[in-house]
Amino acid sequence: MSQGQVLRKKMLEGSPREMGFEPSDEFPKVAGVIADMPMSGIEVSIFGSATADGSLYTSSQFGIIGGCQHEGARKAALELTRKANEFYDEATPAQDTAYPPTGTVRFYLMGFDGLRFLDAPEKSAIEGTHRYSPLYGCAQMLMTQLRIASGG
Repeated sequence: MSQGQVLRKKMLEGSPREMGFEPSDEFPKVAGVIADMPMSGIEVSIFGSATADGSLYTSSQFGIIGGCQHEGARKAALELTRKANEFYDEATPAQDTAYPPTGTVRFYLMGFDGLRFLDAPEKSAIEGTHRYSPLYGCAQMLMTQLRIASGG
């Protein structure tokens, strides 16, 4: 298991309150999001939180941790988490933290009332035609900002 996979697992299996998050007017339901996207044979997980932290975890050795140091990544992490709050009530309670099947993007919503997830076909999420395309767009923006911040 890569370091990124270990960090992903820790975030998904922890309670937002145990990690120091509390509901707020801006983030009443969701403290953080992990968007899982299979890319080129590896699993990519993009994390954003209500504290403006952002990271990119992978199943390989590559990763970017600590995006809260960079303004663009901070803004993108907050926007992803804001958007996730809009979808929490329709998300399915998570029984596990598995990666999505090939061709699917999975959004894990780290809610104050439990971990939930949303799935979208990758093709329609990319094309902007799926209901969860706005979440996909926010996750992609965070990934872009993390890559810029890391010099990549």
